[in-house]
Amino acid sequence: MDIAQTSLLLMLLDMFFKSTLVIGLILLLIRVITKRSSSSHKHLLWVSGVLCLVLLPLIPLLQKVVPGAPDDAVKVFSIRVFADAAQLSTELNTPQYGFLLLLILTMPTIFLFARLCLSLQKVLRISRSATIVDNKNINASVHRIREVLQISREVSIKESSAISSPFSFGLLRPCVILPATYSRWSDSVLEDVLVHELSHIRRLDWLSMLLCQVVLCIYWFNPLVWLAVRKVDEEAENSCDAAVIRCGKSNTEYAENLLLVARECRNQKRLLAQMMVDRKLLSNRITTILENPMMKTISRKMIALSVALAATLLVGLGNVQLLDVQAQASDQEMFPLKKVVPVYPRQAAEGEVEGWVWVRFDVNPDGSVSEDSISVVDSVPPVIFDNSARAATTRFEFSPRVRNGAAVAVENVEYVFLFQLREYEDHQAWLDSLPHTPPSQSN
Repeated sequence: MDIAQTSLLLMLLDMFFKSTLVIGLILLLIRVITKRSSSSHKHLLWVSGVLCLVLLPLIPLLQKVVPGAPDDAVKVFSIRVFADAAQLSTELNTPQYGFLLLLILTMPTIFLFARLCLSLQKVLRISRSATIVDNKNINASVHRIREVLQISREVSIKESSAISSPFSFGLLRPCVILPATYSRWSDSVLEDVLVHELSHIRRLDWLSMLLCQVVLCIYWFNPLVWLAVRKVDEEAENSCDAAVIRCGKSNTEYAENLLLVARECRNQKRLLAQMMVDRKLLSNRITTILENPMMKTISRKMIALSVALAATLLVGLGNVQLLDVQAQASDQEMFPLKKVVPVYPRQAAEGEVEGWVWVRFDVNPDGSVSEDSISVVDSVPPVIFDNSARAATTRFEFSPRVRNGAAVAVENVEYVFLFQLREYEDHQAWLDSLPHTPPSQSN
């Protein structure tokens, strides 16, 4: 596994551990206060945890924007990957395997985002095809319930034959859609449905539902996040059930009305909306309605606790990187990767002139030759071969010299170019025949 792949996997592990810490803390807190808290309290805590998961990946970006923020996160566990410089350079410059791994790991995210978009499109399509309910009694009930629940936004009431369960959705222009069979309901059932769905609108539950679905797309690999999303939905439904009871409905009568609506929507598929009946949650909801009056509302202390908890988690975990991988190469000397044969000057070839050029130059940390550093120390005969040797030197490539895991420059590297027109059996005798020999070629 190369360094890019290791970094990707450790990033996912870091996200897994952080999300587990957040959800685990919420679970522990809810277990401690469960006897003294309502469904609204629990829902607020769960939403605070989900919001933390959304913001955690953004903390490093915010740190670069906020003045005075630390540049790097505190690393709890740092894993160093040692490799020789050549291997390190090859791995970092061949990202195709890392890209393939990234593609595989992001396929669930792509699938979940696609499902989210299709679900949203389906809800909007149902809303566009639905017709406005023009019923004075229903409109009067909606107006009265809005005043009781203190909802200032206008709420559209529609009906559609494409659904069997009532649902609500929307933020600025919320909408409640009733099934076409609502006309068979009694006034008591219809009022319970309207109070329940308008309570979702008052609480902005559709926004928290969207938030949860986005979190699932990002943290799909953590089962605890799936649990948290289910708890958000469950406590949202319990909170709206409690709102119906607080409006004066008895536990048993509301439970009977809820079962009546549930029998009519057995085949209703889940939508990206606050549905009156979710068969996966129905049994627990009925039990909670009958056993717990659920009369408590969200207190200011609970809101303050949730804000403080979210801020603490963001500050604490946002500045900490639980796992980190550092690619570090072991110390290594420079060695040549590419040598270039210089061009033999035409005039020298025609005159059958032979000789050598001794050059000195610096090698940059990336292994390239610094052109400004090239100088001719000596040459035989003078000047004739200098330009050709300089041109060849600029094209030399070296593996970098590595010290303490970092590539460093190398100064005063020397090289001798030999310019020969023919092969000599006694190479040293040929050198001795010249006016003088370069130091590296001396006896």
